[in-house]
Amino acid sequence: MSFPLRSTRRLITVLAAATSFLCSGLTAGAQAPISEAENEADAAGRGIRAGSFLVFPALELRAGYSDNINLSSTNPVGGKIVDVAPELRWTSDWSRHELSGAASGVLSYPGGGSSANEGSAAASTAARIDISSQMTLRGNIGYELDFEPGRRDHVYRASSALRYGFNRLSLELRGGIDVFDYSANRAGAVSVSEVSVDDYRQNSLALRAAYEVSPLTGLFAEAGLNRRDFRQKVDASGFGRGSHGVWGALGISRSNGSALQGELALTYRVQRPDDARLAQVAGLGVDALLTWQASALTRLTLAAATDIGETTLAGASGYRRQTASIALDHSLGRRAAINGKLSYERNDFDGVAIEEQTLEAALGVEYFVSRAAVLTADFSHLRFDTTQPNADYRENRFTLGLRLER
Repeated sequence: MSFPLRSTRRLITVLAAATSFLCSGLTAGAQAPISEAENEADAAGRGIRAGSFLVFPALELRAGYSDNINLSSTNPVGGKIVDVAPELRWTSDWSRHELSGAASGVLSYPGGGSSANEGSAAASTAARIDISSQMTLRGNIGYELDFEPGRRDHVYRASSALRYGFNRLSLELRGGIDVFDYSANRAGAVSVSEVSVDDYRQNSLALRAAYEVSPLTGLFAEAGLNRRDFRQKVDASGFGRGSHGVWGALGISRSNGSALQGELALTYRVQRPDDARLAQVAGLGVDALLTWQASALTRLTLAAATDIGETTLAGASGYRRQTASIALDHSLGRRAAINGKLSYERNDFDGVAIEEQTLEAALGVEYFVSRAAVLTADFSHLRFDTTQPNADYRENRFTLGLRLER
């Protein structure tokens, strides 16, 4: 793997400047947060004040090895991993209202005989307007980018929510627009692109009603609908693309102040394609995000989600996506912590005999050199299985890293 000398010098100059800036906040006797780097109690002693805003810059450098760096099912090739991951968060420090934002990215320099870079980036801005003690208005805009040789995927998001609460009852109306732009680049020239058959736009609307049973426990019900329109109305196989859907959820919530907090809901979704030849996709599911603070040093997080995705596979009307994960964070003292995560994803396509399953196990160790510098070591094992022939693959990955933050 080789890089142009000029590009390498520029990269070194940028990294050196960022490292010098971040390391200027290092103090020899600083205490590291227990279990989580973004602990609210610790945040008061971190960040850079810029007027009425607090800014939190960070930079992570990782290097390691993968035994299947291209995720190949037929010819796995090992290679070195070099990642550069900058991050910037900011938030207002106002008594009323709130304005915040975040930007992050990962630039990867792969080995395994490839000199082409790949990576991802994301940016978002959120605002909250406190109209009254009972009514709040929230808005959010975001952008996501994933790129690799020959392809760039863009996602644009915008959403808003109006919430009104009275006594123990609250109502929330949400609306959103999501645009998925999957650029089909020719000959690997990322500057030249054509419209992808997978590009589509989703408009959604949802209403949520919640009732506070006790100061810590609440019940809620949600109902929503969406409309999905493809940029190309008819795919290469002659099927009309586009759909409309409805969904509902009943759940329970636990608020801050208890050892167990978060939400758990039973959901039902239906997505009906516009083309009458394609059957509707429907199913029950579970959505959850629960955190259990087992002790002052140990936290367990459980997450689950169910959704219906779009596809342009010939004869397929869509697919049911189910995801679940369990994560453990445990502090070994003031300066060390370990974490582990097990995640699972299943995609079941309707109309064609295709099923995909992804299982990933990860284990990590962190050592807090100071409040502003953390050494990391991570290992992960990835398994992808599908009913399609010769498409399964495995990957083992190990990385060492340094995270700098202010």
